[in-house]
Amino acid sequence: MAGTSFTGEERAKVDGKGRMSIPAEFRKVLMVGDPERGEGGAYRLQLNYGDHLGNRLEVRTVAAHEAIAQRIAEWEPQDDDEEAEKDATAHFMLTQSQSIEVDRDGRIVLPARFRARLGLTEGEVAFAGKGGWFEIWAAETYESEVQARHREFLASKPKNYNPLTALNRRR
Repeated sequence: MAGTSFTGEERAKVDGKGRMSIPAEFRKVLMVGDPERGEGGAYRLQLNYGDHLGNRLEVRTVAAHEAIAQRIAEWEPQDDDEEAEKDATAHFMLTQSQSIEVDRDGRIVLPARFRARLGLTEGEVAFAGKGGWFEIWAAETYESEVQARHREFLASKPKNYNPLTALNRRR
């Protein structure tokens, strides 16, 4: 169904107070994914800042976040190792997350602690759609880490490399 996944790359400015606009196409997905969206159009996103993410943030719809919480709640560990893994998963995915309201103009205020996590007080961020979620990076970090890694990957492949080839092998 159209409008149910996050795709594409976008850039946005973040001001000194942490205000930034969410890309329009991403906002559509977020709206659909908030079952408690207000009559005035107010909706929320779920921002994950877990230690496992390093210097990026992940954003999911409220519904996707609730589905993760449900899967964790239903997880019945079979031994102490699984119990520890469940606890860590709950910590990274639930404890280290925050619901943020998106205003009528599609903006959020990214709290200072999250901007600090990105190494950003103000400037430009990169949004990267990943299907079921999107990532937020400081634009410079995105270029130096993500884009550089993918250019290096492509350089190691044949000239006419098609990424769908790898996907087709996964059937």
